[in-house]
Amino acid sequence: MRFPHAAVLLSCALLGSAPGCSDHPSDEDVDCQKDTRADDIVDGMEKMGERQVVSFRLVSASPSPPRRPDNTWIMALQSAGAPLVGATVSTTLFMPDHNHGTQIKPVITATSEPGTYKFEPLNLWMPGLWEITFEATPAGGSKDRAVFRVCVPD
Repeated sequence: MRFPHAAVLLSCALLGSAPGCSDHPSDEDVDCQKDTRADDIVDGMEKMGERQVVSFRLVSASPSPPRRPDNTWIMALQSAGAPLVGATVSTTLFMPDHNHGTQIKPVITATSEPGTYKFEPLNLWMPGLWEITFEATPAGGSKDRAVFRVCVPD
C-alpha cells in the first residue's frame, strides 16, 4: 500500500519546514556589530516598564558584555522613585529569530540592597539575538515588564 509511505513523506516535509532552530550554517554567522535590534548593554542602563509603573536598572552584568553560556545580572527595581521591595519578580529568556528560549530557569534572589535582585544563571547558550524580559508586580499593584535585547556573539 502506497498511502502510508506518502503520508510519512508529507509529514517529514511539513515538519522540516516548521519554524525554529536548525543546523543551517547561517545560524552560526552572528555579527553583533551589524544587529541594530540589540541594546547597548552597560552597567547603569535603565528601562522604564511598558506600563510606566516600574523602572528596571542594570546594576551589573557579569560577564560584560554578555556572552555564552551563563551570565549573572543584578537589577535594581523602583516604583514611584522608591526601591521595589516585596514584589513578585520573574524573567524569561527568548530568541525571537529561532522561536525558542532556554530550559535553564534563572534563580532570582533579593540582595541586601532594597529593591535589588540577582538573576543567575541567565543562560544565553546560543549565539544570536536574545530578549531578556524582566517582570515585576508590586505588592497590591499592576505587573510591569521591560525587555532587554542582547546580541550574543559566536
